[in-house]
Amino acid sequence: MSTVRFYRHGWHSWSQTGWVDPSTPRTRIAVEPYRLMGDDPVHETSTWSSGLGVGAIETRSGIKLLGSLGMDGRVEVIDGQLIPRGPGPWFEAEGAEEAVFDAYADALGGALGSRASEPGPVWCSWYSYYGAIDEGVIGTAIDDLEDLPFKTVQVDDGWQVDIGDWMPND
Repeated sequence: MSTVRFYRHGWHSWSQTGWVDPSTPRTRIAVEPYRLMGDDPVHETSTWSSGLGVGAIETRSGIKLLGSLGMDGRVEVIDGQLIPRGPGPWFEAEGAEEAVFDAYADALGGALGSRASEPGPVWCSWYSYYGAIDEGVIGTAIDDLEDLPFKTVQVDDGWQVDIGDWMPND
C-alpha cells in the first residue's frame, strides 16, 4: 500500500494540523524556546510523521484512520503503516475522508461522554487581542458582540501565566 498523504493532528493551535507528505522529514524548530509551539516536548525531536490523538493515511484506494479514544494516544506513520502509541482504546476506520472522520468524531464523543453540537459562528479572542486580555477586555468584547450572530465565544491565550505552560494566571 503506497501512502500518498498523512493527516496529522497538532498538539495545540500552533502545531501543524492537516495533510502532509510522510516522506518529507519533519523540520525541527530551530529556536529552543519556540519548540513548544510545534509539538509537545516528548515528541518534538521525532523524525517520524505523527499526530496527537489521531492520524490517517490516504492511499490510492481511500482513507485509513486510526484514532485514540482516550486522552494519551499518538499516531505515527512508519513505512506506510499507522502505528498506535499509548494505551488506547483505539478506533479504526477505512473509507471516504468525510465518513471516516465523522465516524471517529462520533466514537470519540461516545468514549468521552458526548459529542458536542455544532458551535455555530465562533468569535475567538486570539484574532483581536492575542494575549493582551483580562476579564474587563473580554467582558467589553462580549458586550460589543451582542448584536452579532455569534453563538460561541472562545477565550484563547492570555489566560495562562506564559505561552506554552497552560497554567492559569490570576
